[in-house]
Amino acid sequence: MTVRQNICFGEEFDQNKFDNVIKLCELELDLSKFNDYDETLIGDKGVTLTGGQKARVALARALYYESDLLVLDDTLAGLDVNVANQIVHNVLLGHLKNKTRIIITHSHQHLSLADRVIVMKEGQIILDGHYDTIKDKINESLGSIGQMVKGMNEKNFDSILDDKEKKEEKAEDGNEKKKEKKNKKNKNKGDKKDKDDEGKVEVSFATY
Repeated sequence: MTVRQNICFGEEFDQNKFDNVIKLCELELDLSKFNDYDETLIGDKGVTLTGGQKARVALARALYYESDLLVLDDTLAGLDVNVANQIVHNVLLGHLKNKTRIIITHSHQHLSLADRVIVMKEGQIILDGHYDTIKDKINESLGSIGQMVKGMNEKNFDSILDDKEKKEEKAEDGNEKKKEKKNKKNKNKGDKKDKDDEGKVEVSFATY
């Protein structure tokens, strides 16, 4: 499937409409790097798209379809800051301003631009309202999540320390065993030397 086919997805091709969607989704530069522009094959037999390119192609497909309701699942996650800001202002607040847009995100960077914010935790709605009225509670919620993540990181860190201590103990045991082996070897050499010396008589040099 080509980039064009992926975006049009069965809809009738309209060059002007297509070009506008490509521009809105910041795909012009990406397509210019492909040998066949929008006719480039993608997937197993073609080019491999980055996470950000996949997200923008999916967004372009949604825009091309011209639905009155769009559900966007973390569309901005794989984008760099500049591209994400361009899409927020040109697409979400511009081209789609008269559409219903439901955006799922783990970031609170653009929450102040939303008409309504719903915060969920473990499948339950814990906050619902305009950003200005619930922003303090959002920060508290994120703070508790941050503590949880911190606890997980500390647990992982403790695990790393335990592994390190085990390795050090293992290395120390190995060194002790090597030392014991070396001492035993030296002892055996000493015993052999004493055995070889048995029966020998020392002759003074003065005799000659």
